[in-house]
Amino acid sequence: MKEIIKKTNEKGFFHLLSTNIATQLYGALAILCVSKILSANEIAYLKLLHSYTSLFIFLGTFGFHTAVLKYCSDTILYNFRFQIAKYCIKITLITSGISFLIFNILVYFDIILSSYKVTGQTIFYSMIIFFSSLSMVCIGYYQSQKKIKKLALNQFFVRTIFFIFSVLGAYFFGLEGVVFFTVSSYVIGFLMYILLMPKEISFIKDKQLVSKEVKTKVFSIAFFSVAGASCTSLLQNADFYIMDIFGVDQQLLGYYSLSSIFVMALTIIVGTAQSILTPYFSENRKKPSWVWKKMLSYQLIVFLGAVIISIIGYFGVFLLIKFYYGVEYESLNYYYSTIVTRFIAWASFSIVGVALLGMGIVKQGFYIAALLIIPAYIITWYIYHNYGISAIGYSQGLIFLLNSIFVWVLAYIKINHKKEYIDENRKVWNN
Repeated sequence: MKEIIKKTNEKGFFHLLSTNIATQLYGALAILCVSKILSANEIAYLKLLHSYTSLFIFLGTFGFHTAVLKYCSDTILYNFRFQIAKYCIKITLITSGISFLIFNILVYFDIILSSYKVTGQTIFYSMIIFFSSLSMVCIGYYQSQKKIKKLALNQFFVRTIFFIFSVLGAYFFGLEGVVFFTVSSYVIGFLMYILLMPKEISFIKDKQLVSKEVKTKVFSIAFFSVAGASCTSLLQNADFYIMDIFGVDQQLLGYYSLSSIFVMALTIIVGTAQSILTPYFSENRKKPSWVWKKMLSYQLIVFLGAVIISIIGYFGVFLLIKFYYGVEYESLNYYYSTIVTRFIAWASFSIVGVALLGMGIVKQGFYIAALLIIPAYIITWYIYHNYGISAIGYSQGLIFLLNSIFVWVLAYIKINHKKEYIDENRKVWNN
């Protein structure tokens, strides 16, 4: 255990974790302040808007953030990292613009967010699709180069601005202020990330960009990454999409949304671990024995940590209701207990997922997510139709439990089986 903690610290985990804790505290304070200023209906609107834009942000990146993370940390293609990064940024400029247009077309024709009238603030908020997509590609580069401290400091600065802007915007201008200053913080964040990228990237001319062979590799992993991420986003937000389509009491949706935001805050440890470990799995992709062993170790630690912070979170929400929100928010604790099942189920395979990514196994991840979409929406609709909003959170836990089973089976076949095959070959060779 001491050895694991030592190596984890060397990787920058605790540096990034401490920074993330600080930024998450900002986020938590922003949620607490804003949720007291805005009505439950407005919280529901913001959460639905966030659920849809998160999907279109994935579509906007088109998986190029994953391609940058994968191939810029690849030892074979390391000398081409600047070319790969610039190429992915240029393509993301186009894909994010297309995603922005598609989102607003769907909103205009009431295909999504049909419960709300189309307003200027909805269109304005959707600009985060463009800026967040590009920021994700830059973040992918930082991760690939293990620039954890620089990434952590940038994120701290961006979250600080977001906290200040969100609270001031809500206090002085209400919902419109939150929307305006949220977009402003994304713009500032994008400028921070892009300006701190290596200068060598800007000096690369178009003629020096990557070869067709490398482009093919980039597009291959990018396509299956965006397909998998989009399917995962559809799975993660199935509860909100179903409630938006079939209708729900806006005030109840507001309470449910607030509880889901508290659960999202718990992802800090898991997300930090994923950010740190991905390039290490990628570097050692030809050592399946190493990957399998480390994957099991870190997965166990992350899962136990997720269970512990989920329990702490439950009591935290209870105290918030008692001393801050009041009895009218007492349903938050119940909604939290249903929604947190998804977080625990996700945590049970989160490190396995990045190990597969590091090994270059992305197609199968997409197949699993795509396979689960139709059953997921049937399960979610059935539970919502028969038991209402009070039980719909459990559908998410069930969906991600199924996802966990499939991903573990895939890892056993693709990593552990490969490990055994290589080990057998080594035995034969040595004999």
